[in-house]
Order: sequence, then structure tokens, then C-alpha cells
Amino acid sequence: MSGLLRPDSGELQVLGHDLNRMSSRAKDYFRGDHIGYVFQNSNLMPYLTALENILLPCGFSSRKQKIVDSGEMTREYEAYQLMAKLKVEDPARLRHKTSQLSKGLRQRIAVARALIGNPSLILADEPASAMGSYSQRLVYELMINHARETNATLICISHNKEMDPLFDRRLNMKDINISAETNPLW
Repeated sequence: MSGLLRPDSGELQVLGHDLNRMSSRAKDYFRGDHIGYVFQNSNLMPYLTALENILLPCGFSSRKQKIVDSGEMTREYEAYQLMAKLKVEDPARLRHKTSQLSKGLRQRIAVARALIGNPSLILADEPASAMGSYSQRLVYELMINHARETNATLICISHNKEMDPLFDRRLNMKDINISAETNPLW
């Protein structure tokens, strides 16, 4: 869906753009402007602070930068607001290098990074796997509410069935994976 891999056949239409027909550079710009990612292992820059990691998409996307800058508050304030919604309310924690933080806190930082600049598409892979149930619920509720408020699409991969009722729609990969049915591994 992000256009990182080229499909073997067919078209890949994302937000009205045919990613197969775009150059690599155009796809990079498109992803930077329109997609927010939450990777399972967070993929934060360990040499940057938590705050710098959250604000990173604004440095790669003029669209996200304009959206954040169009508000009444600074970029830093927007980042702090996202983290406060995730119950990280001590601003000093955002000045630490991400390599010094717990895995659960790094995942929350990755969620804030994905949401800053209001992307049109949010792709999340196990965004709260290193957290307890209370923090997991905060993460899922924030992503879902943010997507609704900004009219974005949220696609979330999760094994956490407790969060299923929060989503408008759920798909079981076994139900839609034709390849697994026709070419079973076991």
C-alpha cells in the first residue's frame, strides 16, 4: 500500500494516485506528504531526541510542515499535545535520546510521529505491542480518533483482539489471503 514494493500485477491506487506509474522520487514525496507510518519496531532515529523524532516528518514534507505551522501553536507544542494524549505529560522525557527510552515509550513516540501533520493514510503495524493494556487502549483510541477527526484512513495490523471493537471494520488475513489457501505452507 505504501508503494515500497511493486506488485506482481494489477494497479496500486492510493489516494487517487497510481503508484506503479510514479517515479521513485515522486513516490518518496507522495509517501512523505500523505502517509504516516507506525512500524512494529518503531524505527526511530536513536541519535535524535524523542521530540526531534516526532517532528521528523515535518522536515521531509512541506505539506505536513504547513499543516502543523498553520495552527496557533508551535510544532513543539503540537508534539507535546500528541504525547500528552498518550499520557506522557513530562516534557523533559521528550528531550531524551530515544535510545535511552523504554520500548513502550518509543512506540508512543512512533505513533505521535505518524500522526503529526495529519497524514491522509496511517499505516500501523502492531503499534502498541510493547505496552500494557491501558497504554494499548490509549494508543488505539488516539489513532482512531485522530483518523476520524482529520478524515484520514487508518489501516492497522494487530493480533490484539481486545481492540477489535474500537475499529469500524475488521478483516482476518486468513479470510482474504487467497495465496495461503492455494499454496499452504504446511
